[in-house]
Amino acid sequence: MSPKWKRYAPLTQFGKVLAFDTALNGVSVGYYQRDPHVSDALYLDTVRGQAEHLIPMTKSIVEKHGAALSDVECIITTIGPGSFTGLRLALSAARSYGMALSVPVYGISVLKALALGYSASINRDEDCHIVVAIETKRSDYYMQIFTADVQAASDPVTIEAGQVVPWIESHNVTKAHVIGDALGRLQSDLTSTKGQGESLDLHWHEDQSHFDAKFIASHGADHIDSYSSDLTPLYLRGADVSAPKAKARRISDV
Repeated sequence: MSPKWKRYAPLTQFGKVLAFDTALNGVSVGYYQRDPHVSDALYLDTVRGQAEHLIPMTKSIVEKHGAALSDVECIITTIGPGSFTGLRLALSAARSYGMALSVPVYGISVLKALALGYSASINRDEDCHIVVAIETKRSDYYMQIFTADVQAASDPVTIEAGQVVPWIESHNVTKAHVIGDALGRLQSDLTSTKGQGESLDLHWHEDQSHFDAKFIASHGADHIDSYSSDLTPLYLRGADVSAPKAKARRISDV
């Protein structure tokens, strides 16, 4: 059953916003408060135990600034792509907070969140695009292309390295800033792909690889129309499932 927003559904601006992500490596939590002004974040770099840390971190960052979770007016979470387990954790926590606090919950893709954070930190070049590449923990990449003002110029895709350059060029991109946590591997893969991308002007920004929870919380407070109330997970692929290593025992074997 969908939660019924008792207090904040009509609002397009929020005074206290909590944002988080566990789809990428680690746990990122951001908190924005309009009055008195607060913009803060906590980050824990871990690939395990995210479930143990997310809720305590959300409580800690809010209470650090003299508020309580019950004061939060809006929740923002990433909806993927990324870690299957981490993604389900963040979505479950966001929905639970929405129900418990009677506040609206909004989602944003990891790809768009990274593009938004990067776009806010640069002088926008209208002729330049933003290409986001994040890890799949396989040979391929999760990628999406955005315009300088963070409008989607492509659909989000799962793509192999050998297809990346033709894919970018097929969207009429000649100059792009490339960001995301897969940059090191992608740059190496493209360097070894000879004869491709000679017409592309790619600028690599390895410092723009993490979800900026502080920025997303503050941005969402005034631009919630950039986010979606649809929390359908953006998986782009099924979960990794492997057959059990040990043969199942039968009752007759016992």
